[in-house]
Amino acid sequence: MSLIEKLSNSLAFKIASTLNMDKDREEVLAYGAFAIFQTLWSIALVIILGAIFDVLLESLTISFTTAMLRKYSGGAHATSPNRCAIIGAIAAVGLALILNRFLVSINPIGIFIFGVISFISAYYIIYKYAPVDTPNKPIIREETKTRLKKLSFRFVHALLVITSVLFNRSLCNS
Repeated sequence: MSLIEKLSNSLAFKIASTLNMDKDREEVLAYGAFAIFQTLWSIALVIILGAIFDVLLESLTISFTTAMLRKYSGGAHATSPNRCAIIGAIAAVGLALILNRFLVSINPIGIFIFGVISFISAYYIIYKYAPVDTPNKPIIREETKTRLKKLSFRFVHALLVITSVLFNRSLCNS
């Protein structure tokens, strides 16, 4: 049992005992506390690594964006919550480093081409694979799969609009 699980269970036990809650409600409290602590731990790792490598804003942007997309698209799961947090932080900071160091050195046409390739890839991956379920949480109903796929596409559409506006604005300001 991880430190976060122990902390969540301890907090849930104290709250449930104080409020005279049954075991089922205590488990719900533990689950909620775990989700909050795990999210805070994941964000803290991104902040620490992002600050160390001087890509804090980029890392947080990538991390929050992928987290929002994953809500609809699903995706691979690590074997433990701690590994998930570490892999997520390394991926966000690694991608931020690549973008920060690479994209700064190329011209606007190169950035535009990179963006087009990125969005075409995102649309294709969503079309082909989303939503991704897991053995612990399979997506059984076809309506649910269709709804999540549409939401994934809408999210990427929104990102495309935001990216286009920001890219156009940066061209006008330079």
